[in-house]
Amino acid sequence: MVGVFAVATTILYLCWPEREIKDLSNNHLIQYLHMNSGLLLSALCGGLLVLAAEYLRRQKKINNETTRKIIHIAHALTVATWPFFTSYGFIIAAEAIFIAVVILARQWGILQALRNVKRKSWGEVFFGLAVIALALIKPGPEIFLAAVLHLGLADGMATIVGQRVKSKAYFVFGQRKTVAGTAAFALTSITIIASLAIFSELAFTTNSYLLSLLVFPIVTALAENTSPYGSDNLSVPLLVLGIFTILGL
Repeated sequence: MVGVFAVATTILYLCWPEREIKDLSNNHLIQYLHMNSGLLLSALCGGLLVLAAEYLRRQKKINNETTRKIIHIAHALTVATWPFFTSYGFIIAAEAIFIAVVILARQWGILQALRNVKRKSWGEVFFGLAVIALALIKPGPEIFLAAVLHLGLADGMATIVGQRVKSKAYFVFGQRKTVAGTAAFALTSITIIASLAIFSELAFTTNSYLLSLLVFPIVTALAENTSPYGSDNLSVPLLVLGIFTILGL
């Protein structure tokens, strides 16, 4: 499934009309190369992470759920930076292909890592829908980045840490959660927001920064805990976008 998605997205990328640059002056050529290298580098890093996860799964070093979350993280790390390099239209088209591939994979019973989990989940479909929803709203690239990293990185770390660190377990809507996993999600959220405040050009004030460090991890961790069947993949990034909007950033 990953291979089909990669091929389809590459074809889409090569055929996308906005890639054409009519003016090949030095400035436009540099911009063109920067856009292409950024997209290709993000896709390469994501692809290598997926291949590493599949290799470890085949070697029985990690289970299907951990593999699925690593693929989840790879997807987020790949897509999160795309608004810096390409249009939201391209992102919408690419994620529409991803959703179609996921549905076909479920129908045909392929890609074990995404199917053989011990709970009912449509997380991959919600993932694609969330990215499309964000792209339709067209936030700034930094806010899109933060929302998608919450969607993929924070959520993925919650599962991986929750499985590997012994802590108290609890159940929400019949789905198992752990204190360690929720703490990992919150700490990842704090890291994302702190990094954004330090390295981006978003106009954080002291008050909005401190408030962000409190509100983002609490609200998003609560959504991650209470959204059933993988729907946190949709609720979490939209809540991130909503909080940024309320804070006026």
